[in-house]
Amino acid sequence: MIALPISKVGTQNFPVVFLLFFIKIYFVQPLISVTTTSLFIQYIKADQQGFGLGIQRAVINISGICSPLYAGLLLGTTWIMLLSLLIILVIATILVAVVYRSFQPKNPMNYQH
Repeated sequence: MIALPISKVGTQNFPVVFLLFFIKIYFVQPLISVTTTSLFIQYIKADQQGFGLGIQRAVINISGICSPLYAGLLLGTTWIMLLSLLIILVIATILVAVVYRSFQPKNPMNYQH
């Protein structure tokens, strides 16, 4: 993220920086998708899993379409794009902190110390 504002559209290093970010996102996104899906399955009731996973995949697919469009619009103003990513991260962190205590796995493990 540090190199993106430094690289300006039209310069020689811009395609290299763009490809490096694209490759990083291309390889990291499946890892995030698989781990969030497995965590989601652990914390949702069995009769609601189909609906919940459908909503989750819809959000992931819609964000996969809208994110490049949004980033492309803000390519000339990278600070706005990075600030919006930071705001989304802060909101997600706050939401996780609010509901963290209510997470209950379906089959809690009994640890003996």
